[in-house]
This record gives sequence, structure tokens and C-alpha cells, in this order.
Amino acid sequence: MYTSNWKLPEYVAQTAVSIDDDKCLHSNDTARVYYTEECLPCGTDKKDYCKFDEEKGYLWLGVYPNNKCDKSERKDNQKMYKCEVCQVNGIAGVKCFCTKGTTSDSESAGYLNTISTMAIALFGIFSFFF
Repeated sequence: MYTSNWKLPEYVAQTAVSIDDDKCLHSNDTARVYYTEECLPCGTDKKDYCKFDEEKGYLWLGVYPNNKCDKSERKDNQKMYKCEVCQVNGIAGVKCFCTKGTTSDSESAGYLNTISTMAIALFGIFSFFF
């Protein structure tokens, strides 16, 4: 098994997906996706930069012209999820927890590679929308 010595970055929010639950009753015992505060390249040509932020009770994906991700230069801001509310899309319920934090060593030890892969895949998916 591959192990890594690096830790997950700070995160601005996390989502829990319950495939069989339209009320998100199982949000505490599902896999989670963590949204980092990092300013990362995105878009089909990788000329824009994206950063997740929590503002006014929502998780937003901001698009910026450079790697500073300064809010005064934001080109676009897409509302992703309402915080602390179960949102149903088809048969899946998604609950977004907009709480900044870091994962502890015990949390990240077994899930570090999985979460990192999910975060990379998530940014890859979003890059097709820009």
C-alpha cells in the first residue's frame, strides 16, 4: 500500500452524498468530498484559476484571471451548494457542510489518497465547464 507523508490542505467545505436518501439522513456515515481553499488552474485551456469560497450561506466556485484569486478581480462566481441543507438531484441527496478546517492525522491516514483523487477528479470535471 502506498502511503504519503503530506497532509491535506485546509478545506473550506465538505459534501456528503447519500445515493438512496432524499433527506440526507445518512450524511454522517457516507464518503465525503473536501473542497480546498487553494487557487488552482481550471478551464479547458487552463488560463483561468478557480477557488472555492463560502459566502452568505453558500459554497461558491469563483473564476479568476490569474493565480492570485483576488475577489476584486473575480470574473465569475458560480453558486454550488447551500450550506447545511440537503439538496436532492434525482435519486441522490447532497449535504454541504461549510465549515473551514483541516483533517487530523487519524482522519487523513486511511483516506488521504482517496480524498486527493476525488479532489483532483472534481477539479477535472469542473474544468470542462469553463
